[in-house]
Amino acid sequence: MDRYERATTALAKLLMWVGCLAVVLMAVHVTWDVIQRTFFGRGMLGTTEIVSFYYMVAVVCFPLAWIERRDEHINVEILFQRMPVGGKRTMAVFAAICSTGFFSVFAYRSWHDALNALSTGETMMGYAEIAIWPARFILPISFALVVLVCLGQIARLLAGRVTFAKELPPEEDATFRA
Repeated sequence: MDRYERATTALAKLLMWVGCLAVVLMAVHVTWDVIQRTFFGRGMLGTTEIVSFYYMVAVVCFPLAWIERRDEHINVEILFQRMPVGGKRTMAVFAAICSTGFFSVFAYRSWHDALNALSTGETMMGYAEIAIWPARFILPISFALVVLVCLGQIARLLAGRVTFAKELPPEEDATFRA
């Protein structure tokens, strides 16, 4: 199990860094486009399409598994903070199972959409024709890794390897840190 956790954590961290790189590349790309428009009267063709279909999707989706691994998604913990440890564990397992189910459906559907885009050679026509089918694979890759991370969380929860804070005030409760 430790190898599984190390592997999924490493992959999640790698995709998080790829998402960070996408932010930097997007900033450089858009800045260069603005410089070209300002000083040369003509920007780069396809900037809007590349930003929309590649950079933005990568920025949003690639870090999902890392965020899930660190339990940093938005949580509403009004009841959770006041529950006994067993109740917290039960709720955490239920939430992880639900997340696994949802992300499995997302991964499955987006995988089929990506394969369809690949088979048709999907492009986006704007100022330039840009192949967007490769970007369609960002979603299923990201969602599949979130599923793997969720399965690891379920295993850790069921094995009792997750500790829940008992005495911390609500504002300092780091409930699901592993």
